[in-house]
Amino acid sequence: MTSSETHFSKAFAATDLCRDIETLLPELVTIRHTLHQHPEKGTQEFETDRIITGCLDAWGIPYRMIADTGILASLTGEGSDPVGNTVGLRADIDALPIEEDPSHACCSLNSGMMHACGHDAHTTIALGTARLLQLHRSEWSGTVKFFFQPAEETVGGAQRMVEQGCMKDPDVDYVAGLHVMPQFHTGELEMKYGKLNAASDEVLIDLHRDGVAEGKRLVTQINGKDTAKIMFFNGISHTISQGAVEYLPNPYIEDNLAFSFQLEYQAALYYPSFYRGIYLAGLRYNLHLRPKSLLVEAGAQTNTVQEVKNAMEPLADILNRVLNPFSNPL
Repeated sequence: MTSSETHFSKAFAATDLCRDIETLLPELVTIRHTLHQHPEKGTQEFETDRIITGCLDAWGIPYRMIADTGILASLTGEGSDPVGNTVGLRADIDALPIEEDPSHACCSLNSGMMHACGHDAHTTIALGTARLLQLHRSEWSGTVKFFFQPAEETVGGAQRMVEQGCMKDPDVDYVAGLHVMPQFHTGELEMKYGKLNAASDEVLIDLHRDGVAEGKRLVTQINGKDTAKIMFFNGISHTISQGAVEYLPNPYIEDNLAFSFQLEYQAALYYPSFYRGIYLAGLRYNLHLRPKSLLVEAGAQTNTVQEVKNAMEPLADILNRVLNPFSNPL
């Protein structure tokens, strides 16, 4: 990208900007802590909206509500260059139905809700960017829209915002989104043109135990812990003697099997003594409920409860490697 395409002056990218970032940082830390203490589920981000609009009002940044609990703010540069693109910057604002450890600093005040996915950080980053662009408004041209998107985790707030015109008047040329990633250190960035982190997976896991001879022990050592072995179990709604089990159909047989094969591959790479393979059964069990449904037999009646609990950590790592292939090992 050439300097003429960015439409920012050299001064904007140098010492004045760094100085303003340092000045603004304590306020942004406070905003992020406040947001983290008030997590709300999608379409019910009322206190979150109050915090965001309170900042925008205090800074004199215009905005309007959109898609019920979404917010669309906008700034137009006042630089000397008559040409400027319209860029959208998106931040999701909802939280997840997770109970947070109350011993953490600035932990959630809303029982059963937590900003476990970093949306409090995303919102704070968007607010800080808006404030900095406003402070340096005379040094850039074009328009920046800030999409504070509701219901990212649930009903799809982005689509509702688009349907209600967030990409129009003026038309948006580019959209940038971001997501905090715990495997990266402060100051490190990963950037990709096009889609990145643009999906969510819903996985249904059904845990069972196997039945084995009383003298048989399904146990291995992982990280110094006695750990129950696991087996991936697939119900294919088909038997050799009867053929298709039509009264128990499973529309996701191929998806279930593909998921199991991916998990088996990762298990073979990283925990070869942990997994016992894939077992195919004639019935469907609960595997018809989701494309990524998984029936896992963890240990057997001869294993202790602690051995089965210990199996959940490597199982979680295997799942993470399949669902998030860019992640680091646990």
